[in-house]
Amino acid sequence: VIECPLYPYRMGRRPDKATQNTMKEYYGEKP
Repeated sequence: VIECPLYPYRMGRRPDKATQNTMKEYYGEKP
């Protein structure tokens, strides 16, 4: 389970839509 919403950024990847939605839910908006 990926707990960090910025995991794709740490891996040097662009986030996919699901990750962007997770970040929106986590931060309330895109960071």
